Amino acid sequence: MKKKILNSQFSILNSLLLFLAISLGFTSCGDDDDVKLPDITVSFSTDKMGIDPTAQSADVTLNLSRAASSAVEVKLNYTATEVSYETDFTTAPAPVGNEITVTIPAGQTSASVKVNKKEGLYDGTEKIVFAILSANNSVVLGDKKELTLSFGAIVSEGSSMTLQGRVGDVATANIVYVDFSQNTQKAVDRKSWTLGFYCGDKFRVFLNPAYKMAAAATSKTDINAVTVTDAASAPRLVAGMGAGLMIALENVDDLTGDINKTAFAEVAANAGDNKVYIIAFEDNNSKFEDYYKVKVTRKGDGYSVQYGKLGGGEIKTADVAKDAAYTMVALSFTDNTISTPEPQKWDIQWAYSTGLTTSGGEQVAYFMQDYVSLNTLDGTQAAEVVMPEPSGSLDEMGKAAHYAGYFNNYNASNLSGVSFSPARDLIGSNWRRTANMNGETLPLGVKAERFYLIKDSDGNVYKLRFIKAGIDKEGGVRGLPEIEYKIIK
Repeated sequence: MKKKILNSQFSILNSLLLFLAISLGFTSCGDDDDVKLPDITVSFSTDKMGIDPTAQSADVTLNLSRAASSAVEVKLNYTATEVSYETDFTTAPAPVGNEITVTIPAGQTSASVKVNKKEGLYDGTEKIVFAILSANNSVVLGDKKELTLSFGAIVSEGSSMTLQGRVGDVATANIVYVDFSQNTQKAVDRKSWTLGFYCGDKFRVFLNPAYKMAAAATSKTDINAVTVTDAASAPRLVAGMGAGLMIALENVDDLTGDINKTAFAEVAANAGDNKVYIIAFEDNNSKFEDYYKVKVTRKGDGYSVQYGKLGGGEIKTADVAKDAAYTMVALSFTDNTISTPEPQKWDIQWAYSTGLTTSGGEQVAYFMQDYVSLNTLDGTQAAEVVMPEPSGSLDEMGKAAHYAGYFNNYNASNLSGVSFSPARDLIGSNWRRTANMNGETLPLGVKAERFYLIKDSDGNVYKLRFIKAGIDKEGGVRGLPEIEYKIIK
């Protein structure tokens, strides 16, 4: 009897294995075998851009629709009108004849040609037209195959962009600055600088909001007298989870952009009145010994910065001069370098950044992805438009079409009564939804029912909507948000 039962068990097992094998065979020979990912395309980030008269360079950016597993070489040519290479401009990479080869590294989605303008007088009629000729690795040409770069400021009628915040697998790698009127974006490694120094008529110090950073003043003015003990008694500078573990708003720069409410007090004329600060940021916040101590004083019309780790070692000194062409000049503690990461002109910034949340019943600083800030210090303002819901019963596609139509038809007559705000955080994270709260079942990703009005420092008004955020099922790639904007006349 036992033998029969055993044979029966083997028979059932063999039948199951045969069924599984047949099922797998059918699956492997079915239609799914023919399903392929869409072609990787390469395009310029826009079709028209300009070099502002005060700027000395511009980045002509190429974007892939998604990253490739190996490097992509893209060949361009250019045609110059009223300007000539070497005499009026150069490029990096340099051309061979009138052809330029740009390499987009494996795992990345963008690379740029830097056009450097020589000193001289330009009428604004000078231009360079770049055209994509070919790309290797089976990459096909996208919809923006040609770009015109004007040697003068333009006022864009509008365009669409994919912001290049992602590098490889890191969705939060870059800060991306966008200038609507010039159709330009500039992507900068978000960890490339630590502190910024204001170039205007005040002496203010900025934290890098994209570096998960906080600062607290000590009671001491001698940097050598500040030790790990001072950090232990300082306010909490590292964000955690749960009530009481977030960072107090006084330890980050004012989220609305008020220059008089930075974490650092204004740098006093008398060096002895300036306190030593303790700062922690993403790559040095695991233990007190790795925190930095910093003292900033004035030096002429600029700044002198002393900084070093709390755990001991060399105290470095850097002199930072103001540059009137920029809002701020930045210093990196990790690389000991001075740079100007922001472009001379920009309207909005997308980044992993310092935002606002509620913890334990109080408002505190919180670090989040996809945060959009205004260039408040340069005069940029904005307003949010929440569109009326469509009447009748529509599916998500129908609602999306309704909102797109409302956006497209919004014009100058609708601006009457609009109140523009100078608050840096007016957009913030309000443009997308990453989770439903309080039992809601709303779609995740871009909030299709709203768009934004952006008034730049020249008074141009653009309507801006976000198309994809790469969240949940909406499509797109996280870290490569897609936007559309149009001027309102």
